[in-house]
Amino acid sequence: MAKLAVGSLTVFNHEVQEWSLYKDRLEQWFLANDIGEDDKKNKRRAILLSNLAESTYRLVRDLALPSVVGELPYNTVIELLDSHFKPKKCGFAERFRFHSATQRPGEKLTEWAARVRSLAAYCGFTATTLDEALRDRFVLGMAPGPERDKLFTRKMDELTLSAALDIAENIRCARTGSQQTSSQASQADASGQEPLQVFKVQATPAPKRGAAAEARQQASGARPSAASGAASCAACGYTNHQIETCKFTRYKCKQCGKKGHLKRMCPSKNVGGQHFIECCADGEDCDIYDDDVFAA
Repeated sequence: MAKLAVGSLTVFNHEVQEWSLYKDRLEQWFLANDIGEDDKKNKRRAILLSNLAESTYRLVRDLALPSVVGELPYNTVIELLDSHFKPKKCGFAERFRFHSATQRPGEKLTEWAARVRSLAAYCGFTATTLDEALRDRFVLGMAPGPERDKLFTRKMDELTLSAALDIAENIRCARTGSQQTSSQASQADASGQEPLQVFKVQATPAPKRGAAAEARQQASGARPSAASGAASCAACGYTNHQIETCKFTRYKCKQCGKKGHLKRMCPSKNVGGQHFIECCADGEDCDIYDDDVFAA
């Protein structure tokens, strides 16, 4: 009975895939399926060649000439592919890309840290300078904000890339949590829940007017008092419109003889101790004496 393979191995096409990544996955697949390097039957070579796309297999065959690729050891085939696909890098150009890199808009801190590490792959940093270079690029290239400001306050000799990432992530989580709680508090206020009031001053309600006086005002159409809070027309005194649309602005006052208002709204209305009110609401400026005023 054939043994089932652990994991899956895809076909490699050099036109759309990266050889270094595929080779790492291939080595792990060999390890998971217990296919060692001392295999006498060259199963590794056979598995590799059988999982190459047609264009890639043709390329390997041409690289192996005048030898036959199917007769070469596995390590020789790997060396042919490594030498062909090994990227040609300029050290100064790679370091320029590394030192000029910055965090992109919307890029997470973990993604930015991973990109910094990948940019340093071909820069030629030594083991003693790599950690310092990674830390400096991560902090200096970080987007402005509370995380970057906090890292600037730390001592350089106590900070590594991993420590800087951990501090920045803690600050980001705390800031996000604070924003969420503030948003929930704002929504609670908008839902109609009034905050607790220690001192609350209420305005004293104005005394009620007498029923007789209220009825006389409604019958005469006199403008309301200021206590009612309604804005009245300066031409007629009614409160259901503004002076711009009032028809009484075309009427002539019988008190002062000027056009633009009724007698009851005339500035010189109180003459000789007599108080006038209007009894008609159809635009005719007919006036009567207010007996209640004289009786008072």
